[in-house]
Amino acid sequence: MMAVCVFSVCVVGYSGDGVTCIACAIGKYKTSAVNSACNNCPTGKTTSSTGSTALSACNGSYNLTLLFNLK
Repeated sequence: MMAVCVFSVCVVGYSGDGVTCIACAIGKYKTSAVNSACNNCPTGKTTSSTGSTALSACNGSYNLTLLFNLK
C-alpha cells in the first residue's frame, strides 16, 4: 500500500524516499517520520498487518512449518 508523504517525509509505518512511501511489510515496523528503512521485528516475532508503527506491534510468533502443515 502506498501513502501520501508529508513534506517529503514518509510518515510512521512507511518507508521510502519521500516521494514514494510504502507501508512497512508484515514483520517490520517504523516508529519515526523519517526517510529510512523499516525495522525488523525481533526473531520469532511478527506483526499482524502492514504499516506497523511500534515495536509493540511485534507480538506473538509464527511457525512456518505449522502454516504449511495445515490441511
